[in-house]
Amino acid sequence: MEKLSPVVRSVIAHEGPIHRAEIVRRIGTLFGKQRVSPRIATAVKRALDLFADDAPDLWFTPEQRNAPIVRDRSAAPASLRKLDMIATSEIRAAIAIARQQNGSLRDDELARAVAGLLGLPKTSAEVRTLVRSLAA
Repeated sequence: MEKLSPVVRSVIAHEGPIHRAEIVRRIGTLFGKQRVSPRIATAVKRALDLFADDAPDLWFTPEQRNAPIVRDRSAAPASLRKLDMIATSEIRAAIAIARQQNGSLRDDELARAVAGLLGLPKTSAEVRTLVRSLAA
């Protein structure tokens, strides 16, 4: 576990905010695995448990929490373009950028601008609802 912890920390530092499932997948890839075995998944979970007791789904450094980078996911796999894979802090940052770039926007326009900044393929009802609630 001690050997895996620095690797997990490095993945979080370079890729955060990053979902726990994606950390597991990236670590598996580092070990040359196309599919992650339960053994690797358990080892990564134990390494993550060393960092926090509450085992959040999204992991990030304090710097990433305070100043999240808004990432365009348009070229990312579909699994990374799901809302539950994107940190709320990153969505809030996208809302701030959209407002800065466009001024005053209606709810639907703001949701569309945020989806574009995040590289989401469409502005679903889920995206509109989440952006509306975070923008309030």
